[in-house]
Amino acid sequence: TLTAGSGLSGGGDLSANRSFAVDINGLTAESAIAGGDYVMIYDVSASALRKMTRSDFVAGLSGGGGGLTTLNGLTADPQNFADVDDTNVTLAISSATDTHTFTLGWTGTLAAGRLNSNVVQAITNDTNVTGSISAQTLTLGWTGTLTKARQHANTVYTDQANTFGNFVQTFQSGGNFLLSDPTDITKKAQFDVSNIATSTTRTVNVPNANSTTVQADTGASNQFLTAISAQGVISKAQPSFSNISGTISDGQLSSNVFYVDGTRAGNSAATTGNAFSFDALSLTSGIAQKWRVPSSGFTGSILQVTDNAGSPATLFEISETGAITTGSIPYASVTSKSVVNADVAAGAAIAYSKLNLSGSIVNADVNASAAIAYSKLAALTASRALVSDGSGVV
Repeated sequence: TLTAGSGLSGGGDLSANRSFAVDINGLTAESAIAGGDYVMIYDVSASALRKMTRSDFVAGLSGGGGGLTTLNGLTADPQNFADVDDTNVTLAISSATDTHTFTLGWTGTLAAGRLNSNVVQAITNDTNVTGSISAQTLTLGWTGTLTKARQHANTVYTDQANTFGNFVQTFQSGGNFLLSDPTDITKKAQFDVSNIATSTTRTVNVPNANSTTVQADTGASNQFLTAISAQGVISKAQPSFSNISGTISDGQLSSNVFYVDGTRAGNSAATTGNAFSFDALSLTSGIAQKWRVPSSGFTGSILQVTDNAGSPATLFEISETGAITTGSIPYASVTSKSVVNADVAAGAAIAYSKLNLSGSIVNADVNASAAIAYSKLAALTASRALVSDGSGVV
């Protein structure tokens, strides 16, 4: 009978062929292993079973999940983990069952020498920009005023000329926009646009010349502008005929105006004074008024004076201080009335040749002081005898 020993299975009587096999499960379990303990291996090169210490076995492993054979060049068994804390970085190792945990930590503050060269560690104040670092916080500040050299190129200044770009500039007028005198800044002017309607833009056209704004003026009837002073004051004057040009139309004349072309007759509504008066007081020679006679074919009247009342005070009157020259008013042209004695002034001295004596002179026509010369008497005839009135006068 064949009996299997420790670690083997199989066997039996010799009535048949028997074999033995390694029985690992039949071995007693070992929880702790030492480096000198043996393990059985099959040596392929020798085609035979061999024994090998654990240490040799572990050292001969090349991976494949067989466990660590060396750690950081060390092959000692067992190997332990140790930690060394940095000034700022710390390491803690904890192990449980089959897990080892490495925990990193931080302590303190990095020294300046341990910071990257790009890390801000100190502040250098600018002329205007300042800064400070406290509790890992960078605080920026400002001091002073920017010089013109540090301003933007389009910055507007109050102490020099400025040029504005081609875009809308809107300024509030009134008390928010004042113009001052360059010498005396207390002299100020402001624009008032309050009279412009809402949402309306008005344009002020500037002429290509020096100009002055015009002061408000109440104006005056029948006057025209003669000048505007340097302060914008308007001067006015009544125009004279020399200031007027052109031709006046008939419709622009009063209904009482006489037209020299005869298209309108005079029609005065005056109740006292002169209905029509013509003065030529400054005339020293020539003709004060001249009416030209129409052509020979004219059949009307050159001048007609008619009355509009039963008994006019004076129908036609010529008042003069000089003599009426011969031919001024030909007697033959006066046909509307005969001249009567009352029409002739006492000092008229009318020539005898101008008298029409068809009615003969009677005694009443001869003044008592006439002193008619004898040569003026006709020769005595039978019907013309000398008669005495008893006074001795024949």
